[in-house]
Amino acid sequence: MWRLNVNEPERDSFWVELKPGITSLGRSSANTISLSDSSASRQHAEILWDNVKDNIAIRDLNSTNGTHVNRKRIVAVVELKNGDTIRIGRAVLHLTNESGDLRKSPMGTHFFTREIVLESLDEHAVLIDEVAQKLNAVLDVNAMQQEIASQLKRILMLEDVHVLLSTNFASLRDSRAVRAIQSKSVEVAEMQMYVPITSADEIQGLICLNRKLNSRPFSHRDMGLAVAISHQAALTLNRLHLLEKNRDQERMRELLMRFVSPLEVDYLLKDYLATGKLPELVEQKVTILFSDIANSTGIAERVGAKPFASLLTRYYHDVTNIVFRYGGIIKYMGDGIMAAFVSTSSQTVVPQEIRAVQAGLSILTQINRTDYLIEGGRLVVGVAVNTGPAMVGYIGVGARAEFNVLGDTVNTASRMESFARPNRLLVGHETMRTLEGRVPTKPFGTIDVRGRSAPVQVFEVTSV
Repeated sequence: MWRLNVNEPERDSFWVELKPGITSLGRSSANTISLSDSSASRQHAEILWDNVKDNIAIRDLNSTNGTHVNRKRIVAVVELKNGDTIRIGRAVLHLTNESGDLRKSPMGTHFFTREIVLESLDEHAVLIDEVAQKLNAVLDVNAMQQEIASQLKRILMLEDVHVLLSTNFASLRDSRAVRAIQSKSVEVAEMQMYVPITSADEIQGLICLNRKLNSRPFSHRDMGLAVAISHQAALTLNRLHLLEKNRDQERMRELLMRFVSPLEVDYLLKDYLATGKLPELVEQKVTILFSDIANSTGIAERVGAKPFASLLTRYYHDVTNIVFRYGGIIKYMGDGIMAAFVSTSSQTVVPQEIRAVQAGLSILTQINRTDYLIEGGRLVVGVAVNTGPAMVGYIGVGARAEFNVLGDTVNTASRMESFARPNRLLVGHETMRTLEGRVPTKPFGTIDVRGRSAPVQVFEVTSV
């Protein structure tokens, strides 16, 4: 009994039992086998079966795009044999003789080698191209699993297909499935088949195929198709992992841009991509800048919530640009900001203390512009800069991380800022040591800081 298995894009695979005589093929509905592919001619080809001699052949009917048998275009009547593949446009028809000398079912173990993959891809190029186009459109792993299952069900007329990722292997109980993973092999039974999804000798997943009881057992062609599709699954997984890596990198870049100047983002991102994490809290020398709006509560009450929000937004925008210009890392603190300046490979020419003071001077200059006039007067801020040891780094996981600076240096800078109004720039003793001879300053006096046993000496920068 001669049968044709017909596969076309966007159409379920189906079997046609051939009758003695002529079986017509083409796009016209009048044909014995009507094809939907637009590249097929209306009357494209004929299959001729002489049941007396049990001789079967195919003839092209001067079609526009030709008829191919085993990847070769035919020019006359060509005799067919069991297992031949006929291609008309994107329609692929596989010929079998179930009463003849069929190749035995591939039951057992078949090691997943490069050769078996290449042979499968070569034999099923047209169908795999169709599957690849579908998989290229998916953007997540769940969609990939569903698409592979759908395509295998459609092409091989299967009852059930499961695509498992390596994270789900612990739930497997079938010994053949476990063997397929452990030995990197295709395991075939009459009605079940397990095909690993591998990339660079790493098992990424497993395709589990089940056929209805009392139906046709899996054939060598079925196994080849499943292997070729598993290869496409591996390529898709690699693409999705790369996409996720790029998304993760973009999310991290967006996170860092909230705190860090563009110059520092690439420096930190390079470290993150190499280690998978941002710099953790470590003790290092840091220069802290605090800037705060004086009497923000009173201003908000006087001008109204919406105008104050607009004012605060403009303040954050201007101050952030200034801090980034001088290589600082910013953290928003209600109606003010904290900025940290440290020495990194990209910031080695100008000392961190000088950069922090330059940023502070620029903030005061910006605030003195007329667009910061408010009802009842001008916006008043204070700026304080202090240098010393602190714990500096990121707290959190991945894109949920937050920049932090902890320690006495920070507390002292915050306390100094409350004495820096109106529109003054105060610096601590350690910062002053670097400024001497470079920036005009004068003694401001001493201030008390909670938790410190002795007062802190403070200086004022006078070149505002």
